[in-house]
Amino acid sequence: HRGFWQPADTVKERTALEAAYQGGTRPWMLWENSAGDRDPLQATIAEMKASTDQAETITVPTPR
Repeated sequence: HRGFWQPADTVKERTALEAAYQGGTRPWMLWENSAGDRDPLQATIAEMKASTDQAETITVPTPR
């Protein structure tokens, strides 16, 4: 795993995450980052997902 990871199992850990969120430090919210700030692996995954989502919207006519 190359992205952000922080446990939230204890009150102290959760408080630290909430403080980071309130302070604007949210490395786990990748959708807030511009594409240039993303890890290349995350950018590739996002592109693959977008192309998969687009492929799923194509309808194929049924034979009569």
